[in-house]
Amino acid sequence: MRGGRKHKGVDVVCQDGSEVYAPFTGRIEKRARPYGNGNAIDNGVQLLGSGFCIKMFYIKPIKYSGSIKKGEKIDVLLPMQRVYPGITSHVHIQNCDLKDPTPNLHKMPALSLVALVSLVSTVFANQLAVHPPQQQHRHWAQICSGNPTNKIRGCDKYGCGRFGADRHGSKGKHVHAGVDVVCADGATVFAPFSGQLSGPIRFFHNGNAIDDGVQIRGSGYCVKLVCIHPIRYHGQIQRGQQLGRMLPMQKVFPGIISHIHVENCDRSDPTHLLTPDVLPLPQHDGRWATVCSGNPTNEIRGCDRYGCGYYGAPRQNGKGKHVAVDVICADGATVYAPFSGELSGPIKFFHNGNAIDDGVQISGSGFCVKLVCIHPIRYHGRISKGQVLGKMLPMQRVFPGIVSHIHVENCDRSDPTGNLERGKGQRE
Repeated sequence: MRGGRKHKGVDVVCQDGSEVYAPFTGRIEKRARPYGNGNAIDNGVQLLGSGFCIKMFYIKPIKYSGSIKKGEKIDVLLPMQRVYPGITSHVHIQNCDLKDPTPNLHKMPALSLVALVSLVSTVFANQLAVHPPQQQHRHWAQICSGNPTNKIRGCDKYGCGRFGADRHGSKGKHVHAGVDVVCADGATVFAPFSGQLSGPIRFFHNGNAIDDGVQIRGSGYCVKLVCIHPIRYHGQIQRGQQLGRMLPMQKVFPGIISHIHVENCDRSDPTHLLTPDVLPLPQHDGRWATVCSGNPTNEIRGCDRYGCGYYGAPRQNGKGKHVAVDVICADGATVYAPFSGELSGPIKFFHNGNAIDDGVQISGSGFCVKLVCIHPIRYHGRISKGQVLGKMLPMQRVFPGIVSHIHVENCDRSDPTGNLERGKGQRE
């Protein structure tokens, strides 16, 4: 269901930018737009022929009219991740008469060409839809023996392992586009999901002892695992199956926290896929859902050279006290809605146009809160508790060395700590 509406199509998994093909021979009748708001994926076509009539959304066709043959390229999937970060990108296929198209999948063998080989799967009516979706909090299997929770490397003399961490002292110009999963040298490495292998992947291009890796594409994901030696570079692999072994990182970087570099092919943040699902909390208990990926307990920032993150902390300029709570969140991390409500914004906290001067307000479920230093996916409309809200902005670029965080402020400036009580270390 979608806000009380039944999903009227089928979603075929397809990576952003992948080629899309005609499932049958016929005519492109007209342009078909799912939203009518001109966003980055508001495009598609209607196809008629061979006893079928369907609409295909989220694609940019080569043409909007004329004949087309079965298997002929229509064009490419539009950038769905730009509109719905973290969604399983897909082509929405809908019968013109709004009947269930699932039985027709067996009558359209060329439909397997809609996405790249080994990427096709269907997501039926109880999953993602043409309407703004609830984030699917699916997670990957254990990647390294000895690290059952896919713990992410912290910081050492070589840098930090979180997504978006600064690289080579560049002050934000070059950031970590992956996540480093802790893994001891020589440990067994497993496939995080089922898919097709390709490689080798050379990260350093210098032939050092850890310059090896492999790419896995399938199950709606595409990821590169680097600093490992795979058992093979091609063929199918199943989730949890042995993939290879960790290479001797200590030989190249003595004293580093040995790790597997895990990088999404589209360079998006994989953190939420590596950690257990955080299910939305019951609305009646008054507590909010997890606000930031990588911080399932809503841990509150302590103190650093810029000040402290707890409610009521004195401000360095001596002018008043902190009337909010700072929830730890790595630069670039995914941000979630703490409760269901109505969005409004933008919220400008600094009013100087710096790199983190953005945010949004949520009102609903008996709460009203401002989330600052984030870039929301939209400033207006409804959002559900636990749904992807946006991403954390590059705080290190503005305040180097600070504990990056989301500024969480109740609209009435009261203390929100009680609603974020998991920030005290409590878990469900």
